[in-house]
Amino acid sequence: MKRHVHLMGIVFAVAAMSASAAPHSTFTPSAGFSITDGTLYRGNAAIASHFSISRTEIGYLFVYVPQFGLITLSTSTFPGAQAHGRIENQTLRFNADGEAFVLTSQSPLLASGESVAWVSVDRTFALRGKRAVVAYGDNPGMPYDWPMREVARK
Repeated sequence: MKRHVHLMGIVFAVAAMSASAAPHSTFTPSAGFSITDGTLYRGNAAIASHFSISRTEIGYLFVYVPQFGLITLSTSTFPGAQAHGRIENQTLRFNADGEAFVLTSQSPLLASGESVAWVSVDRTFALRGKRAVVAYGDNPGMPYDWPMREVARK
């Protein structure tokens, strides 16, 4: 049975896949994470755009894609995650359950430079709304707590 929660988030789109066996940097408070005027692609289709989020503490990025599930991303490993993505400058490319996503930003995503992106997917998670959602939180597991969230436009 799918879990349902009220839609309260940011639109977010992502599209190409990349993974690396290179050592990854850890996500530190001084490194930070920032998306400025972001666009999220699923394959070649933009599914969200014109959203911004900034976080200076350690945490997780959540991307909800309707009829797909919830994707959790971090620059540090966490339970159930695989190194299926890469952050380089203004682009985050990752693979989630065989689908390619890309997130672009007008500014660098990480203050610390490049990193492996650790990815997990919860295919049972569903929201009532039909828009992609992007949020940021402190815990990668249920219950998902998204203190930084806002509605974005496509």
